[in-house]
Amino acid sequence: MKIISVKNEEIKKTCGERSNYIFGASDTGKKLLRSLMAAGVRVNAIWDNDILKQGKSIEGVPVISFEKMKEEKDFNLFLGSAYAMQEADRIDTLNNVTVYQVGRSRDELEALFTEVRVKFPAFVEGCRKNEIYYADDMSRRVSDAIIAYAVNYDGMATQKVVSTEEHYLIREVLEHLPDDAVFVDCGAFTGEFPIALIKNNISFQKCYCFEMEEGNCRTARQNIEKIMGAGVNRVEVVNSGIAEQNGILYFESNSANSKLTNYETDQKVKVVAIDSYFRDIKIDFVKMDIEGAELGALKGGINTIKRDRPVLAISVYHSLEDRVDIPKYLFNQLENYKFYLRQHSIWFAETVLYAVPANR
Repeated sequence: MKIISVKNEEIKKTCGERSNYIFGASDTGKKLLRSLMAAGVRVNAIWDNDILKQGKSIEGVPVISFEKMKEEKDFNLFLGSAYAMQEADRIDTLNNVTVYQVGRSRDELEALFTEVRVKFPAFVEGCRKNEIYYADDMSRRVSDAIIAYAVNYDGMATQKVVSTEEHYLIREVLEHLPDDAVFVDCGAFTGEFPIALIKNNISFQKCYCFEMEEGNCRTARQNIEKIMGAGVNRVEVVNSGIAEQNGILYFESNSANSKLTNYETDQKVKVVAIDSYFRDIKIDFVKMDIEGAELGALKGGINTIKRDRPVLAISVYHSLEDRVDIPKYLFNQLENYKFYLRQHSIWFAETVLYAVPANR
C-alpha cells in the first residue's frame, strides 16, 4: 500500500473530482472529517470495521463496512485511523484507490517538538541504551524510527515499521497465553480490548476492565453485551483508574484521552493499585493505555507482576520520558522476560512495549 502525504492547504486541490472516503470512525477519524469538510471536501462515507459503528453517521456522513467499501471505484481514501497498515492487504484490493495521509511538514514537526527539544540528547541516549535489551531487530528498528520522527522531523519514519498484527495481540504474545487466561485491561475506554479477544477467538476466564469515565463504562458494558451475550459475566467493567496507590485523585475528563493529573481539576476519581485489587487473584496478561500514568501503575502492581509473571502490553508513547523510563524500569525489575517494541500507528503514537515471560 502506497501512502501519499498531503498538507492541509493542498487537500482541496489534491482531491480533484474524485469521490472521497475516510478510513476510521474513531476520534481521529472524526477530526479528519471536520478538517476535510472545513477545506471544502465532500466526504462520501467513512469505512470502519466496528460493527457497532456501521450503519450510523457522523456529521451526516454514513459509516460503512469494508464490504460496502469494495463496491466503490476510482476514489481517494484518507487515513483517519492509526491502524491503517493492519488493513494494507485489503486496501490494496480496492478498485483504483489513492491513499492519502494528511501529514505534517518538517516545519510543522519542528514546531510541534519545540518545547521538548532540550530533552532530545537524553531521549536519544536513553533509547539507544534500551535497545540492548530488546529481543529482536524489529524492536530496534522501531526505536530508530521513533528517534527519526521526533529528532530528525521525519514524519514518514514510523510508517516503515508499523506492525500489521492485532494491537496488543502480536504473535509473541499469543504464543505465551495460557488457556482460559485472566486479562487486566487498564484504560478500557468503550470495551475494545475484550471485544478484540472475542473476535480473535482467544479463550479467557475473566477480563477486568478499568475505566475512569463513568459514561465510557456504561458504553463498554453495552458494547460487550452486544458481542458476548450470555458470556458477558466474564468481563468486569470497573469504574476506576489505576495508580501506584489506592485513593482519590484529580483527573481531566476527555473521553478517550482522560488522564490523571497532579493538579486540581473539577473532577475526582477513585484509583486502585494492581497489588491491592489482585492480592488474591492470579493474572496472566496486563494491558495499559492510561495517558501517561503507566509507570506509576506498574510500580503499584510490580509485586503482583513478579508473583504471577503475566504478559505485559504497555503503552509508552505519551511522552519522551515514557519511551525511555518505562522500558528501563521493567528491564531492571523483571528477570527471564523477553522484551519487544512495536509500533501500531502510522503516526507518533501507539508504541507498545511487550514483556513476555520466558517461563512462569
